[in-house]
Amino acid sequence: MICLKLGVLLIVVLIYVFQFVLDYKYPDKRTKRNKSIRISLLVLFIVLLGISAVMHIFEERKATKLVTEISGLRLQNDSLIVLHHKSQEDASKNTLSLLARIDTLESNLEPFIEIAVSKYPNLVVERALKKLELDIAETKAMAKPNTLSYSSVDINKTEKGYVVRIDFRPRKDEPIGQLIFVAKLPINSKARILDFDQSRGSAADWRRWISTDGKFARLSYTPMGGGDPGVNIVLSDTAHISFEGNKGLDPRTIHVK
Repeated sequence: MICLKLGVLLIVVLIYVFQFVLDYKYPDKRTKRNKSIRISLLVLFIVLLGISAVMHIFEERKATKLVTEISGLRLQNDSLIVLHHKSQEDASKNTLSLLARIDTLESNLEPFIEIAVSKYPNLVVERALKKLELDIAETKAMAKPNTLSYSSVDINKTEKGYVVRIDFRPRKDEPIGQLIFVAKLPINSKARILDFDQSRGSAADWRRWISTDGKFARLSYTPMGGGDPGVNIVLSDTAHISFEGNKGLDPRTIHVK
């Protein structure tokens, strides 16, 4: 763009020099040759003037665009500075909040540290706290009520029918309290529940009820003495029996065949 400007300026200077030489060499401006040359110079001058105007407009637009871009960059820079300061403030607040939480945690841990060190004086603080944590977990587990889980399910065919023996295992070695069991057969089943009783040991508060159609039976009792609890269900025929109970026992379908 600079070269073009210099070129236009040089041509304008040459036009003036040429016109000066023309006036000097041909003082008579009425000749046809002189007129044609002057008209050509005038046209060339007008063209150069137009080119200069276009160049000036282009330069103005380019300058305006550059100013706009610079303004946008300044705004972006200001926004980044604001975000930087805000992030620093947020980081400072988070640090203060974290320090406050650490202080609170240390304050809450102090009683446990004292208990752990007094209970395990020969251990370092970290190991003493770990041992205390295990003791607390064990105490919580012991405080939970005793529950049952399935130990085994055996099916035997006898003269009476099919005997289903279900044994259970308590989670803790302590009295488990009253047990309640329910056995159900599908309505369209050919089998009937003939008997429903405990399989071992003595019991208190023993109650049993079997529906007249033999499709539903309920047994409840409180085990007395040692040994794991269990029940016997006697069916007249093969069937799918639904069994459930209390003390955390999961419902189960037993296939008797």
